[in-house]
Amino acid sequence: MDEVIQSVQLFLPNEGQENENDLPSVAVVNIYHPTQVDAIGLAEGVEDQDFQPFAEDVEQYAGYKPMVMSQDALFLVGNEFFTNVEHAQLPDLVIIFDDELKGFMPFPLQELAAFMNGYANQGPMVEPTRQEMNDFLRLQTKENELVDNPELQKALDLNELTDDNMEEMLKEATFLTPVRLGKKNLKKSQIDFFLLTIDDEEKSNFMPLFTDWGHLNSWYFSQSGEGFKKAKDHEIAAIPLDQVYGVIDNADSNIQAAVINPVTNDFVIQLEADNED
Repeated sequence: MDEVIQSVQLFLPNEGQENENDLPSVAVVNIYHPTQVDAIGLAEGVEDQDFQPFAEDVEQYAGYKPMVMSQDALFLVGNEFFTNVEHAQLPDLVIIFDDELKGFMPFPLQELAAFMNGYANQGPMVEPTRQEMNDFLRLQTKENELVDNPELQKALDLNELTDDNMEEMLKEATFLTPVRLGKKNLKKSQIDFFLLTIDDEEKSNFMPLFTDWGHLNSWYFSQSGEGFKKAKDHEIAAIPLDQVYGVIDNADSNIQAAVINPVTNDFVIQLEADNED
């Protein structure tokens, strides 16, 4: 198999630097431009998000544009990256660059690992078109683009979310959830929350909640997300867990539970017991 990565540079926070523990370690991954048609391309509608260098050694990437990659191409990059980088050197953030395209694509390490695991275990999902990828990127707004729950996600991936620690880990969480809006004002009366339904005797409804954009991506481009993807006026709302309980209280539909990261983690939490004041 031909190599897909030209070089990998690892950047660590400087020892003694103020707020050192708050700074991420970063791997800069420069790839060979894929020869396959539609394997990679610049994202549309995000022209104001050019790459901003964080160190002198990455000044050559200044002004690179956000890009999108096919799942097959991303898997090849991820496979070579995890094969050649020692576990102790794995960073918090991986940024992939393509010099020919002058594009970049950032990936938190846990999200890249989750993608690799899902791809390897389930095979590739239905390959999205470039237009579909652009439509997905446009769902990110100033209100929801920073939603991330790394500690909760780590517990989910390691099967360490239990009855003993669940309340503590969930109380500070903010989730991404798919909605259909007629207006931009996020009032409950104006939101049609998108639900997942199990075709059983009770027609059980579940409210999907996502810990970050990587896991939302996995669902959005799966068969489970097809109905939402095709719906008109679909958007993504950022919602804290306490507001989830409010949605359940006021919902016309019979919602039995919520499911965190359907398609990947599929972690179900019952909601009725905590609805009471």
